[in-house]
Amino acid sequence: MSDYQQLSSELQDEEDIVDSSTRYLNDKNTTISLKNLTFLQSLETVKIINFKTKFYNYLLLLYKRFFQNELLSDFEKIVLAEPNDCSLVSKYSKIEKFDLSKVPALSINDIYLSTLSIPHPLRVHVDRSTNINREQVLENLQKLNDLPLVIVLHGLGGQMSQFEQLLALFSQCSDIFSLDLPGFGNSRKRGNLKEDGQSLTKITKEDQQKIADSIKKMNWDDFKTDNLVDLLIHIINIKRGKRNVILIGHSMGSHLAIKILNKLPKNTVESLILLSPPKIGEKIGKKPFILRLLSWSSRAFDCWRTWDRIGGLDSKSVNRQIYNCDISNIFKKLKQFRWNLDIKSNILMRYIYGFKGVIQQELIESISKVNDVKNKSFSKILIVCGENDLVTPFKISLDIVKLLQKNDFNPTLEKISSCGHGLLLDKPEIISGLILNFVEELNYLNINLPWCLKVKALISGDKWGLKNELKWQRIVSVSKQITNPTTLEKSPLVAMKALRESDPIHNPQNLEKDYPNLIAIVDISSDLPSYNPGNFRRIKYHKMPTVSKVIPDSTNIRNFINLIQEILKKDNLNADGSIKVKDNPLIAVHCHYGFNRTGFLICCYLIEIMGWPVEDAIRGFKESREPGIKHPHFIDGLYIRYEK
Repeated sequence: MSDYQQLSSELQDEEDIVDSSTRYLNDKNTTISLKNLTFLQSLETVKIINFKTKFYNYLLLLYKRFFQNELLSDFEKIVLAEPNDCSLVSKYSKIEKFDLSKVPALSINDIYLSTLSIPHPLRVHVDRSTNINREQVLENLQKLNDLPLVIVLHGLGGQMSQFEQLLALFSQCSDIFSLDLPGFGNSRKRGNLKEDGQSLTKITKEDQQKIADSIKKMNWDDFKTDNLVDLLIHIINIKRGKRNVILIGHSMGSHLAIKILNKLPKNTVESLILLSPPKIGEKIGKKPFILRLLSWSSRAFDCWRTWDRIGGLDSKSVNRQIYNCDISNIFKKLKQFRWNLDIKSNILMRYIYGFKGVIQQELIESISKVNDVKNKSFSKILIVCGENDLVTPFKISLDIVKLLQKNDFNPTLEKISSCGHGLLLDKPEIISGLILNFVEELNYLNINLPWCLKVKALISGDKWGLKNELKWQRIVSVSKQITNPTTLEKSPLVAMKALRESDPIHNPQNLEKDYPNLIAIVDISSDLPSYNPGNFRRIKYHKMPTVSKVIPDSTNIRNFINLIQEILKKDNLNADGSIKVKDNPLIAVHCHYGFNRTGFLICCYLIEIMGWPVEDAIRGFKESREPGIKHPHFIDGLYIRYEK
């Protein structure tokens, strides 16, 4: 048997396995478990062991694409079972129409886009409260309208879901606006589920058609960078009213943010935050020859992208975005690969064709328009880049900082170790916390938790107030250490209800005193905390908001598990996920009452990392915290996700 015949036979065996997995995922409408994903990816990795193997697989894919009209590989079809977005986007996004008749640079009169608006938590608090005098709080609510609007812009091929952790963190203390640019994320034309994949956001067929018609009407010039900037400024002015803004942009989005800043009235922008910014030269440079060549033919571009994706999660299409270290990154790679599949070549070509980067003089002019930017007592410009960024290397950010310093500005530069171009996928918690801390340093903006709690107290009379306080008081504060009812193996997790700063028993000081082994708290609630995390001396506080009454999605689950693992790494976790009896470090998890979302995520950790059967995980949680997970759909979600 020849090498090619043997390889073809092996590939046929693999395809039978993959086809079976595809049918299972389609039938169950579920997501990929760690075990299945690791196995399926091992089959993809074999395809890039050498050039000959990769090239043979490439020819097979091209044959299927052009002669059998199969646009995706079998592995890619499996990946499309993953949702492209997240629960936060699903809850707060909508399809919105914008009248563009007053934007002469564009050839279209209107456009439909997926946008996201998250209201300040104090607005939500007032809407929910029944025991307040609304006339008395009017003055304090007016203060919210003086706060800057936080605007987040993604880059080429990106989507707003990549900012999930950042959006969740800022939703605790600010109003937020973001959107998927035309043709990307949920602002793209959708054909069918087989080719476009799952989405948590429910978009009606009518809205899908409106988006598709909008994109179809756009000509190539509409995708030119300066015309996109005019579109964004038009939308931003509608959303901000008379308010100032904070601009956050990633990659190409950072160049869009700079150009938007330059066209907005002076002193409108309070702060500019650039994540992984592309090069800013003295003049507009030529695009690389290969990109210019590919941008003229969608078929050639498709062929190149097919080659680029061979190897699945170990392909170049993923590794240029994500820091490639070990198998623990497999779900981050899955998310990046899933986003890559959302990108249509004909849309990407138009953005590349029309891209016009920022030049140095334009940057200087833009930065000079930031409000009070020359004040040396604080920095208004933050630039963040991964140490291992292969797309926009750290040297680019360093050169931008030197240019700004040369022109008497005061930028802040942060280099993130073990991090690639996808900053918010590689290290979401670190990057999000870093950005929020930077903004909080600008105290006068009042985008910080202490200010929110102060105003909450003025509005309701108690900044540590809780919803359904009587119900909260009747609930046991902290669970027993969660133990496997069959093997008696102890987990490193406990569940608890939210702390309250003013409570005589369940407060931060007593918690630290009564639980000496407690090393961290993971707050998964979406509300303002009813206690001050700054009062902890030993315990580390982590915020990972989830949506109330909604089963956490795959991204939530993976972020939670990764966070628990990162916390425990410092305390010598055993290789199998069990804890060392000598140290017995504990992590407390809470939402509001500590039953449904808390129980679901804890069970996910017990099942995926500690290897407990689903039934043992659910029963172990119940026996440690009666009555256990209360809502049946959370329990059903665990069985659907893990039973097979």
